[in-house]
Amino acid sequence: MTRKSGLMAIPAVFMTVVLTASLSFLTFHFKAILLESYETKLRQVADITSRILRDDIEQHGENHFPFDLLASEIGNSSALRVTIIVSGNSTTP
Repeated sequence: MTRKSGLMAIPAVFMTVVLTASLSFLTFHFKAILLESYETKLRQVADITSRILRDDIEQHGENHFPFDLLASEIGNSSALRVTIIVSGNSTTP
């Protein structure tokens, strides 16, 4: 009788292993999709910010839109923290 109950436990153990492996795979798969989505969104925000700054500086020179205000506006509208790093002099993004 003990051998029979041991054989009955094998399908339950097998199903547990398969379900655990499946859930692990799905977790890693959806994590990769989510990270890719975030990366795409960040690249889009950076590209748009760069274009806005470049155009504004070309049109207004030293009287360009304040970087801090622009970073705040873009950050608020995209639900991201935006930091503008200026390299070289203060008029080029």
